[in-house]
Amino acid sequence: MDAELYLRLLAQVQKGRRELEDVRGEYDSKMTQARTELAPLAETILKKSESLQVAENALRTLVLDEFKASGQKKFPLGTEVKVYEDIVYDEAKALEWCNANFPAAIKKTLDKVSFKAYAKLQLIPGLVEIVKTPKAMLPTKIVLEEVV
Repeated sequence: MDAELYLRLLAQVQKGRRELEDVRGEYDSKMTQARTELAPLAETILKKSESLQVAENALRTLVLDEFKASGQKKFPLGTEVKVYEDIVYDEAKALEWCNANFPAAIKKTLDKVSFKAYAKLQLIPGLVEIVKTPKAMLPTKIVLEEVV
């Protein structure tokens, strides 16, 4: 290994980390100041959002009650009721029925986590190979004075 290149790159990483830490510190300080300055506005937004939610829920309830009573779906100024359809079923029973009557509805997929766990314990020739990939791990704290 080229020792000079190694030390130069290590110094570059050390400097980059210091600079990033400084910028993060400045950012955190300014964000704390901004949060403090914006706290009253954030509180107002929260109160208005809660108030709006109460009004929207009351309007929805009123409109749905009228729909249930009269069947009316369209209301003045764009409010309307839409009826959505959904299929409700017991998944286990549906799976059993599909196995017998509609197998195309069943998608079979590989449980990768279980398969990898099994494959680590029992190598399957021709199907599985273990690939090892080296990764360089850099120290979290770099003190070049110790190296030089």
